[in-house]
Amino acid sequence: MVVSGIIMIADQFLEWMEYASVARRADGADALTRAYLHSPLPDDDRERLEAVMTVLLDDPSPNVRSAMAHALGGEEGAPRHVALALAADQMSVAEPVLARSPVLGDADLVDLVAVGPVARQKAIAQRHGVGRAVSAALAEVGEEDAILTLLENDATEIAPLSVERIVDRFGNDPHIRQLLLDREDLPVRIREDLLQRLAVALRSLVTDKAWMKPERAQTVVREACEKATLGFASDLGGGDLDVLVEHLKVGGRLTPALLLRALCLGYFRFIETALARLARLPQERVSALLYSGRTTSIETVCRQAGLPEQLIPAMVVGVETHLDNHNHPNGLSHYGRVRRMLERVLTRLEDLSGHEAEALLAMLRRFASDAARDAARADNGRGDNGMFGDQRAA
Repeated sequence: MVVSGIIMIADQFLEWMEYASVARRADGADALTRAYLHSPLPDDDRERLEAVMTVLLDDPSPNVRSAMAHALGGEEGAPRHVALALAADQMSVAEPVLARSPVLGDADLVDLVAVGPVARQKAIAQRHGVGRAVSAALAEVGEEDAILTLLENDATEIAPLSVERIVDRFGNDPHIRQLLLDREDLPVRIREDLLQRLAVALRSLVTDKAWMKPERAQTVVREACEKATLGFASDLGGGDLDVLVEHLKVGGRLTPALLLRALCLGYFRFIETALARLARLPQERVSALLYSGRTTSIETVCRQAGLPEQLIPAMVVGVETHLDNHNHPNGLSHYGRVRRMLERVLTRLEDLSGHEAEALLAMLRRFASDAARDAARADNGRGDNGMFGDQRAA
């Protein structure tokens, strides 16, 4: 096919291809494609080679077309129309072009995602440097396996709206959910939504297996989810914390129980932000009232935030204990401060009576048990608290 450095005339090559075996045709297609890509050729010879490559797109054997696809898959000098035709071919031919070709732009890839099948979508999802437009197309119409491939690809850029669409479509799949939770750039409200989905899945598993009664399972999973939410909230800056608190409020999850748990665990920034949102007061005003240490000021904030009267004494002693720890450091560990907080709150409430008071005291005792277990884990050098997250004070 190459004689004295000159490319054979196109019609001679094509005539030879008509009678050659599949294996020889594949070798010929590979040699011709590499000559086009890497040999210094006059423009006329390059045009003739491109014309022959175009004819080879109609070769009845996929082996021939595959030879061309592998030769030009990652090459910037590939003829665009040839690359597009190969990308739309059957997957044994298309895969190297879909996965590597720099000739294909985002618009081309979006169109190819739309026509599927899932193997085509997966090949595109594994490309290096998948951009937002292609990720958005995959998020919208990609099959589950393609979404998994996209999320496993570190060289991707996925817009928050696309992440939301993935959650809408596949948020109940445990593998996809975990890959999303592992992303450092996951928006806080989406992370909280995924935690809620995880809670639902865990509750269903526990009740389906009859490991505990449905009411008990709901309590255990809800409290675990609250703890996880507060765990990642402890690392958030002011803006992200505002977003999370507003998201919890809109979703009906900014509950008195969550506030009491946050206070007992020392997440005071969360308390300030949450009370400000619920009371519809500027956060600076709420902070000033809480840090005044006056019982009447703390009670006023709690009432304006709509907290139940039974809970307000616990909130008051909790704020007072936090201020005491803040103003008079005592060298206690975080878990020591949590235990001290719970002891004071339980002491203040132990004389209450009635069903609501009993439920409140039971919840606080569960908090105390959680704190004891967390302290034991910390003493044993276990840094991983599972889904319960990091227990650093805010």
